[in-house]
Amino acid sequence: MSILLWALVGFFVVLIAVILVYAHWIEPVMIQGRRYRFWHVDLPETLDGTRLLIFADLHLKGHGRIEARKIDRIIERSRALSGDVYLFLGDFIHDNAGLVGVKRLLSRLPAGPPRFAVLGNHDYVTYELNHIVTQLGPDLRADGSVQQRARRLVRRVYKIVHLFLALALDWPLRAPTRQNDTDELQRYLTSADVHVLRNTVVSWPENGDASLYFVGIDDVVEGTVTDLPALPPDTQFGILLTHNPDGLLLQDWDGVRLALAGHTHGGQMVLPLIGAVHSQGTHLGRRRAKGWQRSQGRWLFVTCGLGESFPFRFCCRPEMVQIELRRGSHPVTHRPAGWESVPEPAKG
Repeated sequence: MSILLWALVGFFVVLIAVILVYAHWIEPVMIQGRRYRFWHVDLPETLDGTRLLIFADLHLKGHGRIEARKIDRIIERSRALSGDVYLFLGDFIHDNAGLVGVKRLLSRLPAGPPRFAVLGNHDYVTYELNHIVTQLGPDLRADGSVQQRARRLVRRVYKIVHLFLALALDWPLRAPTRQNDTDELQRYLTSADVHVLRNTVVSWPENGDASLYFVGIDDVVEGTVTDLPALPPDTQFGILLTHNPDGLLLQDWDGVRLALAGHTHGGQMVLPLIGAVHSQGTHLGRRRAKGWQRSQGRWLFVTCGLGESFPFRFCCRPEMVQIELRRGSHPVTHRPAGWESVPEPAKG
């Protein structure tokens, strides 16, 4: 019996080790390309066939072999998928060192298509969830009276309990440790012809007979979303760019036919029966942490993103997404292999 027990223990130890190696070294660089067609009767005829190429949640750190491999794969995928417009949905960096990675990536992306972006929470601050736990020892060893040390201990234990409750109950997680240099990031993005939209509306193409309107909003958690823009009254087809899916809840967004978001990483770690381990506490929950869905009366697409907030992915591969906009209703004709279609949203 003891031999069988040890065999089982050994099997599970090896299984866990294999899963950890896979989740850390392999899946994070297994970037998949996804193509979708989005049909809508309000799309201007001259823009039929426009392709949007979506980059989200890069979480670049500026170092490491995994990041170098990831950037190579992103460049490969971007050339294979191609797009008429590049859209970046925030979290370019994990911390300030990630600006080096942003420069490496953007300098290698194919030139030509216009680039629009919104910022994410990590573009403003560095989050270190492990700091909540690892700071317990220093808090206990810090100088001070017994009462002061007791108060520090109570506050630290409260933060640890809150962390585990947030993970278990899918509450929002927020553990900022230092500010990132958002202004420097935005200066570089501007120099790389990336138009950062912080509560701004832009039209594309600027001189066309008809235009797509992109409305980009600041990050819901760390940014400023008090003065939100509205689309022009005669807008035929507006697209909302928001890092956090909860940006869709901020106002009615008249004229928006499609919303694009990231932030959730698709859960990043997805387990059988449970689904996403954590969805970043958005209104979508664990079961709707990625993909196409109806929210607030319009279509929302949430991408799994390309990077990680902690260095593991499991059953949730990073993805680069191309969305082809088509005028008309949902087709009944044969669809090319590898494409997925989305039904026409109900009007009104």
